[in-house]
Amino acid sequence: MVTTRWARHPDPKAAMIEAATTLFRRRGYEGVGVAELLAVSGAPRGSLYFHFPGGKEQIALEAVRKASQAVQEGIRQRAAHTASLEDYIDTACTGWAANLEASAFENGCIIALVGLEAASVSPALKAEAAQAFGDWEAALSQMAIDKGLPAPWSARFARAFIGAVEGAIMLARTRNDTTALLDAAEATKAHVALLRAQAGAVQPQR
Repeated sequence: MVTTRWARHPDPKAAMIEAATTLFRRRGYEGVGVAELLAVSGAPRGSLYFHFPGGKEQIALEAVRKASQAVQEGIRQRAAHTASLEDYIDTACTGWAANLEASAFENGCIIALVGLEAASVSPALKAEAAQAFGDWEAALSQMAIDKGLPAPWSARFARAFIGAVEGAIMLARTRNDTTALLDAAEATKAHVALLRAQAGAVQPQR
């Protein structure tokens, strides 16, 4: 794999986080070294431990945190431009499919990749990934409530949707085929229909 060297960045800290996000989402935490992060970011070597005294782990923590915030903002923006929960599911899955195809199936989910590897090597990264998934779950659950699926069924939707999409991304990357994401959309919409039926069957207490 050829490493792309970026031009010198006016903000070395931001450049290293950006480079880490790009590299980690493609090869995971263990597949990327500090030397490559510096080469791709264009940041001077002396700036690494100045901005990140904790080394690669600290860079990864900040990259995961920034990526999580970007996903949460994406959830809010997509929700504002979709008429229903089903529309949201369709556009989210087709968006991920387009992203994968545009990257030649190299761009995975940085949270899933880093979190999976960090489970055994870095408690701090594991906790940060868990926090990210929790924040996504909360954002998706609130979006579902806003689109008519009440709690606690909204939380069940959020957990199932994250699981379906993350699994579909893994399948899509290994097969170079986005069919799994389109199937995930259809399966999740069927699950939403079941949740709506369950919510409607619950009678208020008197």
